[in-house]
Amino acid sequence: MRKILIVSVFLMCMLVAESAQAQLLTGYQPVAREFEASEASGAGIADPVEVYVPTSRVASKSSAPLMFQIASDRVLPEVLPPRYQPLLTREVNAFETSVAQSSERAPVDIQADQMSRDEPSNTVSASGDVMIVQAGRILRADDVLYDLGIDRVQADGNVVLNEENGDIHLADYAAYSNALRDGDVERLRSVLNDGSRFTAERGRLEGGTKTTMEDASYTPCEPCKENPDRAPVWRIVASEVEHDQEAHRVSYRHARFEALGVPIAYTPYFSHPDGTIKQKSGLLSPSFGYKSELGAFVENSYYWAIAPDQDATFGLMAMTKQAPLGLAEYRKRWKNAGLKMNGGVTYSDRTDRSAGQDVPEEDELRGHVFVKAVWDIDEKWRSGMNVNWTSDDQYMRQYDFTNEDVLKNELYAERFSGRDYAVVRLLSFQDIRIRETPLDQPGILPE
Repeated sequence: MRKILIVSVFLMCMLVAESAQAQLLTGYQPVAREFEASEASGAGIADPVEVYVPTSRVASKSSAPLMFQIASDRVLPEVLPPRYQPLLTREVNAFETSVAQSSERAPVDIQADQMSRDEPSNTVSASGDVMIVQAGRILRADDVLYDLGIDRVQADGNVVLNEENGDIHLADYAAYSNALRDGDVERLRSVLNDGSRFTAERGRLEGGTKTTMEDASYTPCEPCKENPDRAPVWRIVASEVEHDQEAHRVSYRHARFEALGVPIAYTPYFSHPDGTIKQKSGLLSPSFGYKSELGAFVENSYYWAIAPDQDATFGLMAMTKQAPLGLAEYRKRWKNAGLKMNGGVTYSDRTDRSAGQDVPEEDELRGHVFVKAVWDIDEKWRSGMNVNWTSDDQYMRQYDFTNEDVLKNELYAERFSGRDYAVVRLLSFQDIRIRETPLDQPGILPE
């Protein structure tokens, strides 16, 4: 009797184990048999296809604008057919759409007051405050025709494209592709994140980094608040303008410079860094002028961006009545200190005074040196120096560096403590008044 009982228990355990193993391998459960029976009765499940989800089944529109995602994230459980979940879906309604894209295509979100879809052409037409968001860019327009197959957007009326970096492009009409990175626009007006502005009759965007414009203009000036249509203080107008954001460069062909709308200069080619560049080596704008002692002159300089904390400028002034003047400036900044040095040197003529008579001096070495340094030692102490020196008493006025009669040189140290202030100075003066002798100068006691 005991043997029979043991055999019975063993057989029951085998049956339970077999059932458990079947569930582990197949996922079968008792409910599955009912489902299998429904299939056998003819209520089979169709092959999975693209599912157009009813609007009423979509999550509330109070949430953020829908982006391209797995449809099951937005579909209520009772909508899902047994055993299958829908793959990527396309959904169109009167307010918003999420468009399925290939793996390499950026997600798209479209919102509009009215929207319709044409299945044969695979396009979506939207009108009324249309907004498209793709790859960090936002496009707004009155009317939009979106070709889903080639990812091409045609926008008409009050077109505004917001770039990720803050640039804003306005147009009357635009046709964009490649996730809004490429496009052709008409009547372009651009406001860059640095405040500078472009206008153009026609423009072409390439790769989101280069803009080529025809019959265009550029200005860093903001429009007049009282009269925005008034010509800016200055601008550059050209037949063709190219803005390369990767090279941070703006180039012009057949450019003319205008001041308050009046043309003042022309050049067949011109180029300069855009407003995002804070420091870049290159030639600076030349300056022109005339002075009776120098004649007509032109000054041109080269700026050298040594490092973010230091730079240098080298210049040359050419004159019709005097020899050229070489100029140089160096600037350096540390965490708690700063240094600025500049100077000039030339061989030129001057008039000296001897025994009450003017005596011409020819081909004399002349120049100047200016040095300014400041050092913040700590919260209470600061020191510095100012050096101003020139070769003669006529040089500074002749080359229009300063009209001071006396050049001041000092070495100082200061202390700040609450309402108290103390300073120690070592002073020296260079008199550059014409026709004065050192005997005419007073002495100065220490401070």
